Parts: sequence; structure tokens; C-alpha cells
Amino acid sequence: MRPSKQDEYRGRELTDQQVVRIYDSWSKWFFIIELLQGRRRKEGVALARVQPDEKLLEIGVGVGSSFLQFMRLIGTKTIVHGIDVSPEMLKKTSNLLVKNGLTNFDLRNADARSLPYESDYFDVAFSSYVIDLMPSAGRAKVAAELFRVLNVGGRVVLVNLSKRKQRQSIYDYLYRISPTLAGGCRPIHLKETLEQVGFVDVVREYRADLLPVEIITASKPAARPLA
Repeated sequence: MRPSKQDEYRGRELTDQQVVRIYDSWSKWFFIIELLQGRRRKEGVALARVQPDEKLLEIGVGVGSSFLQFMRLIGTKTIVHGIDVSPEMLKKTSNLLVKNGLTNFDLRNADARSLPYESDYFDVAFSSYVIDLMPSAGRAKVAAELFRVLNVGGRVVLVNLSKRKQRQSIYDYLYRISPTLAGGCRPIHLKETLEQVGFVDVVREYRADLLPVEIITASKPAARPLA
């Protein structure tokens, strides 16, 4: 039996330890990667429509570029939360925030597949170029965790490496050659996964850049839709 589309990378995924080592190393020159990712990350931040004093969680804060934008939008009265698996990335983000005179943040070394937060807590969740690191089972866990920690009516914005359709892209081939070339990221389609865990109003927009991405917005309904 041929592997399904969801399982086509089985045996090629990076281990959690490999991911941490890569991103600890990349933290020293991540500004180069930001040249490729920054434009769509900013677009995702705008789509989050963050309001002052909203409770926000960013998954994968990286070097803090989007996290800093969110903190400026939310203000200084509310704690802004973020996680990353890379201790070095967390240091970079913390240093950036302190340099900008900000202290109302809570950064944690944590895994998005098991979020260290209570249920129904956040108004907004955001992630960019993180969930595409994970195999399909991991992506489903992240989607379920996002659903759990969001308030009723809460919204999520996700920016992922993607492709126009299910056919192969150059980034699929690069991943097969060496998963580390793109930091473990490969093209994904996440819309259906979000719908399966209960999100509604799921909208996927595709951007055919040098680094092609999908930008997904969705919300948590007042009540879980009937099956």
C-alpha cells in the first residue's frame, strides 16, 4: 500500500532534539530568514486584528519580531504569552522586549502539542512557520490544543509553508533530500485539520511567493458544531 499524503514524509521527520539544535543555531542569524518570512508574518499579525488588553498566545516566538508587534498593540496592562522549543530563540525575544522597555510578557520553553495553559483562556492565538515542522499527527494535536486554550469566539491566525494544491513542490523535494535545508519545514495544508477539531469560519489564503505560504484564519464557536 502506498503511503497517504499525510504520511509521505514518515521516517524523514526531524526529532524534537534536532529541531531544537537547528533553531538554537539559527537564532544567531535569523534576520536573514526574516527577509523571506517577514512580509507574510506581518500580514498574519494584521489579520489577527488584536485589540488593546486582549489575551494573546504566540506559538513559536522565534527572535520576537511578531511578538513585539503584538505587545505594542495590546499595551502594557495585560501579560502577553509566547512559547518556543528553542531556549536561544526565547533569549533573543526576551532581550528584544527588554530593549524596547517592555516587561509584561511570559515566555516559556514549551511544546505546542501540549500547551501549559488552562482551557478557554486566550482571545487570540498566532503562529508562523512552526506547525509545518510537524508530522500530521503532531499538527492535529496542535490544532486541538489551540481549540482548547481559546475562549469562545477566540480566533487563530496561522502562517504555514504551503503549496497551491496537493501536487509536489520544490520544497517537498528539498525536504526529501535533507529535512534540515528548510529547518524541518515542508509544505502543508491545515484548513481541514482545523475544521476537524471544531474551528469554524476557516479561511485559507494562498500566497505564491519565493517561500509560498498559506495564511489561515479561524474562530472557536460558541458551541461545538453537531456532528
